[in-house]
Amino acid sequence: MLDGGVKPLPIGSADYGAAWNWRIGASSKPAGDPANLAVTFAPSARGLRPWRPCHARRVNLPGGDIALSWTRRTRAFAGDNWALTEVPLGEVAEGYELDVLNGAAIVRTVSGLTTPVFTYTAAMQAVDFGAPVSGPLSVRIAQVGALGRGAILDITL
Repeated sequence: MLDGGVKPLPIGSADYGAAWNWRIGASSKPAGDPANLAVTFAPSARGLRPWRPCHARRVNLPGGDIALSWTRRTRAFAGDNWALTEVPLGEVAEGYELDVLNGAAIVRTVSGLTTPVFTYTAAMQAVDFGAPVSGPLSVRIAQVGALGRGAILDITL
């Protein structure tokens, strides 16, 4: 059981990516005691980046275009409110990046999306694949926050 003796680490935004050297062991021993474990830790702020989008959809449009859409998620506390029709943004601005894949290779990266939709035109598909995509399409979608790309939705539609 955790009590008031457990304190959060004093890590601020200036510490992200910087190496911290830790000595872990019994409080009854001095920090330099050889029984203590020496660990280097660099906070990445992964827990502050946006969560992975969900509910990705594909709709084939007339003319060969493909409409892609997804639902954003949030780390904001109000996001747990079931009465809301849409979760609060939880970021300064809404943004997404999308990668289109051909096997394991990224053939197109789309940055600067400000809504959870993208139309992959037949012309784009012809450049990326030589022809419109009639079969499955693999994409990676990430919401972008103040600290960069969040967790990635890796999906074939």
